[in-house]
Amino acid sequence: MLQMQCLQYFLVLFMNFLLFSIAIAFPLQHQSHPSTIKVGALLSLNSTIGRISKTALEFAVERINQEQKLLPGTKIALKIMDYNCNTSQGVAAAMKLLEEEVVAIIGPQTSSVVQSVAKVAEAVHVPLVSFSATDPLLSGKHYPYFTRVVFNDDVQMTAVANIIGNHGWKEAVVLFTDDNLGWNAIDFLSGALEPYRCKIVYKVALHPNLDMLEIHHNLIRLRHIKSKVFVVHVQPNFGHSVLSAAHNLSLFDRDHVWIVTDAITRTLDAVSSDVDLWKEFHGIVGARSYMPMSSKLKSVQYELRSKLGDKHATYRSLQAYGFYAYDAIWTVAKALHDFLGKKRNLTFTHASLHASASGRVGMAKFKVFENGHFLLNEILNVKFSGATGLVKLDTKGERVGTCFEVVKFTHKKLRIVGKWKEETGYYTILSDVNGGGVGHRVFGAATGNQSVSHDIWSRRSSKSLHDWYFQKYSRPLRVAFPKDAIQRGLVSITVDRSNITNFHGFFIDVFEAAIAYLPYNVSYTFIPVGNGSSTLNLDYLLEKVADQEYDVAIGDIPITPARLQRVDFTQPYVTAGLVVVVRQKDYSSKKAWSFLEPFTPGSVFRLSSLLKVRK
Repeated sequence: MLQMQCLQYFLVLFMNFLLFSIAIAFPLQHQSHPSTIKVGALLSLNSTIGRISKTALEFAVERINQEQKLLPGTKIALKIMDYNCNTSQGVAAAMKLLEEEVVAIIGPQTSSVVQSVAKVAEAVHVPLVSFSATDPLLSGKHYPYFTRVVFNDDVQMTAVANIIGNHGWKEAVVLFTDDNLGWNAIDFLSGALEPYRCKIVYKVALHPNLDMLEIHHNLIRLRHIKSKVFVVHVQPNFGHSVLSAAHNLSLFDRDHVWIVTDAITRTLDAVSSDVDLWKEFHGIVGARSYMPMSSKLKSVQYELRSKLGDKHATYRSLQAYGFYAYDAIWTVAKALHDFLGKKRNLTFTHASLHASASGRVGMAKFKVFENGHFLLNEILNVKFSGATGLVKLDTKGERVGTCFEVVKFTHKKLRIVGKWKEETGYYTILSDVNGGGVGHRVFGAATGNQSVSHDIWSRRSSKSLHDWYFQKYSRPLRVAFPKDAIQRGLVSITVDRSNITNFHGFFIDVFEAAIAYLPYNVSYTFIPVGNGSSTLNLDYLLEKVADQEYDVAIGDIPITPARLQRVDFTQPYVTAGLVVVVRQKDYSSKKAWSFLEPFTPGSVFRLSSLLKVRK
């Protein structure tokens, strides 16, 4: 018995020793918490946005490394590379980061550099998380490893189009930066305006290196354009020059509406202490991304201001990019937490790259992040409350739940007049609230019709924007009708004693009744088309309308699918189709036996015979 117990005890010791030896000789393949994880960042440090973002990233990494619950036993090593706003240098900087085996890259800062770097990152399976690249064409299957925590210009242009469309404006002029980012954004704006039957009638592409004289030369022609609604989408440091030039050309008078996008709105907001400048830009309406006030936002804002200096207006205007950069690195950190929690490896191996990728940029020497696609999936599944609000991405790497504030610049303050959400669209804020940068925002209830009253847009108070447009700047509408309608008696022409031609008739009356329903005055003139002796080709008439030789065509014009492709029709007010015309008989009779009139002697005989057979 004793010998058996000793043998069992010996076997237990032997097994423990064997397992311990195996553990030492063959360490576990999966190490859930490496001591250091490298994360890269591509910034342009010669720009204000780059310097602000660098400070925000370093502050965020410091906080992440101090928070033991997120990545216990692991610290993030931030590797920042400067590419000086140059595409070639951006690709070279990205390759240096990849040589150091970073698991993700924050940036690049500009959209033009993203287009090249994203392909490099895709080849080695390293995700990109941008905080400032807003080009809408970067979204989708062409850049699968590109994600961003900032809204793209597609969403912003949808918000601007919604503001324009809800006010019934049908034409707009756009001023934008002459680069791929500017052209792509304006293309999306044009598409977003189509549901409102609004179109861009004039485009002004401005190179950011233009001096004030050259800007004046580009804008002076706008004084002769009938559309008085302007949208400005240029770089923040260039926006002030463009708006100043427009003010000098008297394009900011009471007959114009100016809408500026996010970057310019924040730049103007930062110079709130300059009273003269605010008087100059009084009445401008801006759209800016909404960041709900939170303790996290206050903390990051305080940290940035203490490090960068609150007195400098440029830093205050662009600090929002710092908030987005802060959330970008936190997105990577939280994704790494979930990645490591699933026992994934942070290993890089040599692998054969696609011929076009390796040959084009000389990437054959680079290692591929084996589980980079798993980290990308974790980034797409991240959801947390960041400095800029709820951070959540869709399957394309785009941020969801974007919200914009609509603000108006007045003489003394910034007034928040509206709010736009992707889910609900644009609605009015009823309360008059002070705003500026990131501050307290108190929103009133939305109006039922989801629109904004006209008095928030310009210096006028009660007069409708449409009145001044048609009365001061618009020519009379050219209303064409087939001249052969006169011969058919549908239109008549008379000349009074003052030698003024007057038009009458059914078509004329219908048109003038419709015009009377408009809430503003519209002048018009009637133009007969054709020789009057023969039937006018209606397709010819509608082509003239489509080519804007005439503004309106009235008459008995059938609606066909082909014609709907060229022009818009009103609801039909005359129906035409096959009918049967018969002589009407007077069947009324006062005879007592009139109900027997339908029965003839023959029908009575046949009916009586049928009854006899049945019996």
